[in-house]
Amino acid sequence: GRAVCDKSRIEGFGGGGATANVWGCPFGHHLELAAAYAGRCDGCLRRTDRGDRVMDCRSCRWHLCAEGHPQEPHPRDWFTRLSKEADALQRGLLWDLKALIAELVDYSTCSLPPRAEYVERAEDVDDDRYEVVRVHDEYAETPAGTGGGAAQPPGAPPEGSLGAGDAAPLAVRGCGEVEDLLGIDQPDPTFPEASASPGEVA
Repeated sequence: GRAVCDKSRIEGFGGGGATANVWGCPFGHHLELAAAYAGRCDGCLRRTDRGDRVMDCRSCRWHLCAEGHPQEPHPRDWFTRLSKEADALQRGLLWDLKALIAELVDYSTCSLPPRAEYVERAEDVDDDRYEVVRVHDEYAETPAGTGGGAAQPPGAPPEGSLGAGDAAPLAVRGCGEVEDLLGIDQPDPTFPEASASPGEVA
C-alpha cells in the first residue's frame, strides 16, 4: 500500500498560504525587513542566526523568520524602494552634471599665457643670422662706366676694380629680417628728440 506521511512531523507544515500576513508585532508596531540577531522566531520558534532576513520590530525585539512565516513586501514598501532608487539616480545625475559644468567652465576661462612667456626677449634673439657669400665674378668683371649688367649686390667692390685673375671678395648678406615684436627699435612718439640725430638737436 501507499506510505502514510505523518504531517505532524513536518516542521512548519500547515500554513499552506492561508495564514494572513502579519505586518505588526503584538504591540502594533510595524514590522520591517531587517537582519536578525541570534535567537528564535517569535512565531514558529525556529532558530535564527545573526544576519538572517526577518520581519522585525526593533523596539520590542520581536521578529518573524522568513521560513516559518514567509512575508511578502508590504504594499507601501514598493513606493519607498522606488523613492530611494529615484533619489540615488538623481544624486548621480546631479554629480555628473556638476562635473560637466566644472569642465566647461575650465575650457571657457582658458586664456593665452602671459605675453612674456611666448615673446622672445631682444637679448635672447640669435644674432647668428647672417651668412658669408662670395660675390660672383660677373659683377666684378662689369666694365666701368658701361651702366649695363645687373645691379651690384650689397658689399660688392666697385666696377672694374678687380682683374680677371683676382679672387672674388667676400660679402655679408642678411638671411632674413627678424620681426621686432616688442617695438624696441621703433622711435618713441612721445619723445621726438630721442629719434633725432645729435646734430639736429638744438
